[in-house]
Amino acid sequence: MDKNFKKKLDLFDDIPPSTGGVSLLDRGRLSPFDIGLEQAVLGAILLESSSQDRIIGEIHPNMFYKTEHKPICEAILMLYNEGGDIDIVTVSHKLRELNKLEEAGGVVYVSRLTNAVASTANIDSHVKILTEFFLRREIYNLSINLSGKSFLLDFDIFDLLDLASDSLYQLATANIRSDVMLIGDMVKDVYLNIRNRGDGISTEGVPSGIDSLDRKITRFTNSDLIIVAGRPGMGKTAFAISIARNVAMYMSLPVAVFSLEMSRAQLVQRLMSQESGVNLERISKSVLNDGEMSRLDAVVSNMSSAPLYIDDTPSLTILELRAKARRLVQKFGVRLIIVDYLQLMVGNNDHRSREQEISQISRGLKAIAKEVNVPIVALSQLSRSVEQRGGDKVPVLSDLRDSGAIEQDADTVIFMYRPEYYGIMDDENGNSTTGKGLAIIAKQRNGALGTAVMSFIDYMAMYTDPGNNPSYNPDYHNVDMNKFHESQHTRGKQNEFEDDE
Repeated sequence: MDKNFKKKLDLFDDIPPSTGGVSLLDRGRLSPFDIGLEQAVLGAILLESSSQDRIIGEIHPNMFYKTEHKPICEAILMLYNEGGDIDIVTVSHKLRELNKLEEAGGVVYVSRLTNAVASTANIDSHVKILTEFFLRREIYNLSINLSGKSFLLDFDIFDLLDLASDSLYQLATANIRSDVMLIGDMVKDVYLNIRNRGDGISTEGVPSGIDSLDRKITRFTNSDLIIVAGRPGMGKTAFAISIARNVAMYMSLPVAVFSLEMSRAQLVQRLMSQESGVNLERISKSVLNDGEMSRLDAVVSNMSSAPLYIDDTPSLTILELRAKARRLVQKFGVRLIIVDYLQLMVGNNDHRSREQEISQISRGLKAIAKEVNVPIVALSQLSRSVEQRGGDKVPVLSDLRDSGAIEQDADTVIFMYRPEYYGIMDDENGNSTTGKGLAIIAKQRNGALGTAVMSFIDYMAMYTDPGNNPSYNPDYHNVDMNKFHESQHTRGKQNEFEDDE
């Protein structure tokens, strides 16, 4: 061993237990710790019962660097869960039961922990610093593990990327804590938001821009996870793009769309069709006459200035979505996030079943919505059981595909349903269902259930309010979009600035 390196090791061996410092791990790297801080935290728990209730849920044995402190923390947590008293005597007794008293330094060392406590008043700050040191060590250990695997050429590089992203995400989410607040500290903010909303200046969530739906759900509320589900052919993506267009182009609110199924170009073509009234199929095939090209020319400028951000990364992971969502909210002030669709996202590699993977993705989406404080609209497939049923094939919550966790995690569940698709041409009242789409609100945590009737314009793949269809000529020449756009702009401003009655 190099003499200089040996001297460094000897120096760190001489660090007294009451001081902080760094430890030399493999490859000569340094890792932070503070033994005195660890002693003060454990000593405060042994010394004062009030400290136990304040911090017991925020510590665990692996947070402590010194070997002796791990079994002591373990004994404390076991006593707390058992409802027993916690002090020097009971902790020493529990360690003896676990055959870990010697590993913890003996009774003498346990009793000396209280000597490190000058005051328990700042115990919360001490635990915060302790957590920071622990996270720094964990990140270092993770980097060592990943760097080692990066030299193994038989280890798939994309598996390594998944391992890195998932490990960092789990480390971050496992250590996110939220303080308890007194209702008096919150009620004023909530009241002001309600009042401001009536005055048209609320920043709490966004409307969909489809009046028939907004009357049922009021608006997509910040931190909510909204699941939009349906079988293929129901127009889930059409519905999502219609909402993105309404919010970004007619309310001028930034929207982010994560498309795992369609490319950016395909989504832009849909938006062009909705905005210009030109048949989507003709746009995608580039078979346009002069009049249709003129219509596209007229909408390009308005579309180019819209605050709409599109990401078409395939096989997106929760960690990637979280990082991108945070940047979009912080940098561009994004107010709504749309994910198309949930089942195409990728979870951990260690899941034993697809159901577990989808559950992890669903929980992750809800966690991201709360963290960035914007609504997330996630599209989801329904199981084939819908098609196997007789009758009208109206979906129910149990049809949500792959996992019951989707239903549990969602604040709102909306089913897209087109009776016409199943050959049902009239409803129970004898009204025609041609060109109609239903948004069935099957779950709403903060509102009533119900059904919103919309118009589905097939040739533009667009949802809008009934009676708001632009006139359409099969010759593709005479689509009257000026009147349609005028109504869209008017409705967009009303949704942005006026409260629903």
